[in-house]
Amino acid sequence: MRIFTILPFILFVNLVFGQTEQMQEWMDEGVALHDKGEFRKAIALYDKILEQDKNFLPALTEKSLSLFSLKKYDDGFKVCEQAIKTNQSDPGLAPLYVNYAVALDHSGYTDKAIKTFREGLRIFPESFQLHFNLGVTYANHAKYAEALESIQQAAIINPLHPGSQFAIAQINFLQKRRIESIMAILRFLELDTHGPRSPSAVLILHELMNGNISKEGNENIIHTTNPTDQDDERFRALELALDLTSLMHIEKNSGMTQAEQLTKQLNSLFILMKEGKKGTNFYWRYYVPYFTEMESKSFTPIIANLIYLTENDTDWVRKNQEQIEKYLAWSEKFQWYNGK
Repeated sequence: MRIFTILPFILFVNLVFGQTEQMQEWMDEGVALHDKGEFRKAIALYDKILEQDKNFLPALTEKSLSLFSLKKYDDGFKVCEQAIKTNQSDPGLAPLYVNYAVALDHSGYTDKAIKTFREGLRIFPESFQLHFNLGVTYANHAKYAEALESIQQAAIINPLHPGSQFAIAQINFLQKRRIESIMAILRFLELDTHGPRSPSAVLILHELMNGNISKEGNENIIHTTNPTDQDDERFRALELALDLTSLMHIEKNSGMTQAEQLTKQLNSLFILMKEGKKGTNFYWRYYVPYFTEMESKSFTPIIANLIYLTENDTDWVRKNQEQIEKYLAWSEKFQWYNGK
């Protein structure tokens, strides 16, 4: 009797498991097709999944992305609205909200896009992707204060996200806020030392380190900027100190390597941060404790050399392996500012 009682249950479990396994295979194949640019074939597979379960959130999310890639925005919007309606509060909705809002902005519905981001954040306030993409949307429309507020929140939630650091650096670079940009670009280069954006990040760093110095005749001239508040005044004072340090290196022409020069400039900057009066804004609370502790632990040469590291620098890596490992362990365990 027990066999007859259990057998229908076993058959049911096997059937469900088989369907789930098949759906996952279709999902994997659909994502692979999308990544190859074969969006219509990907959508066909997602539709097969949705025939089995019309509200299956991963398939709805990926289908919307493929539709947006084909610029079939209205169709994609309908899929997103269906997913939101039938999967309320499902954690998987956060990336769908991102897709939906970004597509709305690309379609010219910027106000609705921002409203959609905000709606998503009410449900998922800890989604760094929603904060980050909202910030990028603001930045694309030159609303830099709002952009920084959102992207800084993304960096607080996920200190390991390189994109947030790069965006903070870029916006501050555009606004000629050098110290803020230097700290963010350094953090980006730590997280993505040799990625596709790293060469442009290194160029930005070079300009930032010597950005207020120009040559007029035979003389090097330092140009100053006007502060806008007390925190800003402290950073502008640090800019001047950095320029004086950089000017000394230019005039001495000491023959140091790029990594050695960067180390000296950064250490001078970090020591001044540690010794001077502290500010209270995001940059003082988020970046300054990290970089001043880096200098105290003598890790600045490590990050400076890693930025300029090439495939041929195996001897430097071998000689400094122990210090590199200590630096990486310290950085991994560092307690970042949590916004409170």
